[in-house]
Amino acid sequence: MQSILHEAWPRARGRVFEYQNSLSGHIKVFGLVTQLEDTPGSDKGPAAALGRHTDEILRELGYGDAQIADMQGEKAILAAEPVQSS
Repeated sequence: MQSILHEAWPRARGRVFEYQNSLSGHIKVFGLVTQLEDTPGSDKGPAAALGRHTDEILRELGYGDAQIADMQGEKAILAAEPVQSS
């Protein structure tokens, strides 16, 4: 996969996207392979960082800040930002 990112045709066709990732630094990714006339796809950006939505999902499931902070403290979950227990 890495070799295709360095070939001329994917870049010429707009298939290579570059992002700055907080964990990995500068990254290149291969975008959509096909382009459909009536429903062209688009690049929506890089994937969310691991743990980015953990707190939000746990809150939707009914967990409170103290419970989430405890789970983080026990390293049972990974969250992008540590929750401060009140």
